[in-house]
Amino acid sequence: MRKLNLAEWAAVGEIMASVGVIVSLIFVAHSINTSSNEARAAQTHVIYEGNRNIELTVASDPEWSRIIVQGSSRQEPLSEVDQHRYDVYLVAMLDLWDQMLERRDYGLMTLAEVDSWEIYFSEWARRYLTVVDWQRVKWNITSGHLSSRIEAVISDQSGQ
Repeated sequence: MRKLNLAEWAAVGEIMASVGVIVSLIFVAHSINTSSNEARAAQTHVIYEGNRNIELTVASDPEWSRIIVQGSSRQEPLSEVDQHRYDVYLVAMLDLWDQMLERRDYGLMTLAEVDSWEIYFSEWARRYLTVVDWQRVKWNITSGHLSSRIEAVISDQSGQ
């Protein structure tokens, strides 16, 4: 077995360095992918937690529950104060919908997650939001994406 000269050792060193760079790039790609998945999960969790906080607030306060039930049933009008509280509830939920759409636009949520939330919020709007409600609270919503979705849900309601 012959001894390697300096040029051959340099070539071996370059090959080993190239392999090291490739392994490092694979590791970085894996880390970025893992980090992206964690970021998407965190973004979905933010929407879920926001929704859960609103639901728990309403469920734990009999007065809030009464206002939501009365406002969504549309059987008897709300007082001015109760109407304001109902509008705050509507805007909070619409804001969550808007946040979900914004996260979608930034690629922070998967399409499957967005589709699930889209169904949830559309069904929520069909249940709790009327044309009159929308006219009262739409000034709070600046997103054109959300406004067009709400308009579609409302026009779907009036067609039924």
